[in-house]
This record gives sequence, C-alpha cells and structure tokens, in this order.
Amino acid sequence: MVDGNQGALERARIVDILSCEEAKGRESLAQFLALKTRVTVDDARTALAAAALAPQAAPPKPRERLLATYAARHPEIMNARISAFDPREHLSPPADGAPPAGAPWEKIIAKACAEAGVKPRRG
Repeated sequence: MVDGNQGALERARIVDILSCEEAKGRESLAQFLALKTRVTVDDARTALAAAALAPQAAPPKPRERLLATYAARHPEIMNARISAFDPREHLSPPADGAPPAGAPWEKIIAKACAEAGVKPRRG
C-alpha cells in the first residue's frame, strides 16, 4: 500500500512527465513513461527528447479544401450527386440561391472557388 506522501510524489512525477516541454508531440510515449514505468522525470525527459515527434497529418490540398468547403455550404447538392457523380451533368439547384437550374459544372466550381478564396485551375 502507498502512503499519502508516496502517492503525492507519484502524482507529481506523472504530472511532471506529461507536462514537460519534451512531451509535446510525443504524448503517447509520455503517457507510457509516466503511467507504465517507474522512470524518473529526468530519465523520461531524456527519452522523450531523443524520440521522434509523432507524425502530423498533412494539411489538406487546395482541391480537398475547396471540395470540403463547398460540401459544407451546399450539402444538398453534394449529397444528391454522391451516388451517381457525373461531371458532364448539370445540377438542379436548391432554393437557397445556389447556381441557377442547368448551370454547368464550370460555374459551380467557379462559385465554390470564389467562396473558398482560391483560383480555379484550368485544364
């Protein structure tokens, strides 16, 4: 059984490992060292500093960002076309001011680009 003082010291060790500068970007390893081992704070910091940072997700590409922005703003159009997507077709607009009936994809893409603040790519 752990007395109160030892428990407080152990909690302080865990907090120190999890909150140290070296733990940033290596949270999973910091949790392992703090909770599953009995290494000292100094040893944990040394191990964390030597470890590689966790891989970060790549930022979305402009096209992915554009499609996500348009899909978020016009889900009724995107959902209606997801199962039978054919870029040669024209969309029927919803009543919320989307492109007029029969508008070609180029106009829809141009509007989405304008909303997302990016230039449409030609060709």
